[in-house]
Amino acid sequence: MASGRQRSRQFTSTNSGVLKSRGVTGLDVTVRLEGSTLHLRGEESGEVAIPASSVDLIRQFRMEAVQSLHAPTPEMWETKIWWDGGSRPVLLMPIENQPAYRDIIAEFAGQVAAANGLKRLRIGPGYLTAIVNLLLVGIPTLFLFAFVFWVALTDGGWWWLAAAVIFMAFSWLAGRNLVSRWPRSVRSLDQFVAELR
Repeated sequence: MASGRQRSRQFTSTNSGVLKSRGVTGLDVTVRLEGSTLHLRGEESGEVAIPASSVDLIRQFRMEAVQSLHAPTPEMWETKIWWDGGSRPVLLMPIENQPAYRDIIAEFAGQVAAANGLKRLRIGPGYLTAIVNLLLVGIPTLFLFAFVFWVALTDGGWWWLAAAVIFMAFSWLAGRNLVSRWPRSVRSLDQFVAELR
């Protein structure tokens, strides 16, 4: 019974450069929550402890499953934690779907909010990710818009309507893409936890 309880209170994540620089070795890291401290133990050796009270910022992001022609991409989660005034966060990405990940991160975030306030909790992948995604959507769409605009200038007719539709669609997609990926503060712990589900 105790071993089952212990298993449910930990999850496995991939190791990251920040942890490796702090002596945590191995491909994977076992993450467990003891009281209000998150413990990250390397597969081979080393451990880092992050108390909730020392967290400067915790940001998490969930990418929904994507169905494609070749193979579906599974749902993925990532949590970044900045602590003790450090400039580089630790990155936690659970290996496969582990319910303990969501439970532990939700509980730890609650402890961070209790110790330091809701201003320490964020959702969204990051500024660079938001801008890169905007460019990936925007550049091809701008080329299409430029082509249709050129055709509208030379041929006239209904091409002006096509150019206007493409411009509106691009504006909507760009805004949606940027807003959904831009990191933002949460209004409540429930909003943070909802992103984990």
